[in-house]
Amino acid sequence: MKAATQRTPHNIIQEYLILQAKSLLNQTNKTIAVIAEDLGFDESSNFVKYFKKAVGTTPHKYRNT
Repeated sequence: MKAATQRTPHNIIQEYLILQAKSLLNQTNKTIAVIAEDLGFDESSNFVKYFKKAVGTTPHKYRNT
């Protein structure tokens, strides 16, 4: 798979999760905790850390920009 896309399956899943998170943050009024749960995170704090590492800002700040 990596040879065809130059990305690992893990990277593709990460990109998908971040795209879904951004979409939910921009298009819904769901809380960050609900979005985290929708995306399969057990704790919203884990989602916040994951999002911040990938995007460079917190979900709250991303939503408000």
